[in-house]
Amino acid sequence: MPMSLLSDAQHCAARVGLNLFGIVDAARFDVCQPKDLRIGSRWPECGTAIVLGSGGVTTARETQQVERDIAEIASVLQRGGVRFRIVVPTQRRLSFARLAEAAGFGTISPVTGLLLHPEFGPWVSVWAALLLDGHPFGEVADRSITDLFQPCCSCRQPCREVLPAASACPIGTEHRQASRWTIETGEGSRAPTNWFQLTVMRLLPRFLRP
Repeated sequence: MPMSLLSDAQHCAARVGLNLFGIVDAARFDVCQPKDLRIGSRWPECGTAIVLGSGGVTTARETQQVERDIAEIASVLQRGGVRFRIVVPTQRRLSFARLAEAAGFGTISPVTGLLLHPEFGPWVSVWAALLLDGHPFGEVADRSITDLFQPCCSCRQPCREVLPAASACPIGTEHRQASRWTIETGEGSRAPTNWFQLTVMRLLPRFLRP
């Protein structure tokens, strides 16, 4: 039942367009984090984190739609009796880039600081994390791909010469969302974002909120 519930949640995420879904052991994650950004520092009951994101064409999404999508995924776990709370990047309580890296979404570039996915490159959004009490799905394997995927080490690094740097990344160029992401350069330049201003909490029962 627990593993089938996890599969149901992942299938739900894929169906609504959140094509990046990862699971992280909270204690393993915390070992490499500063004290104020550790999961256990704020949610000691959390043993497992599910990270939700999207890459490529699914990155360009409306906020309200993502809110509904995350609430739908949360309802799958809720019906299965899993206790959890939802946190989003704008709360600044966790390093979502590092959490996504631990979930296997990619590697954080040592040059730009952007999360780079093997297929989507920097065109990735991390939307939320579901912090589960304990280990309802048992032991969580290490999902990180950083040992195998180190794209910046052999790259000529064109990002050093271009603003925004993401537009020059040679990985995932076909997934650029030039009409979607904007940074404040004064010249209308475009770039992806590592977090999103999400208000999904208003859609959830109070006991699920952090």
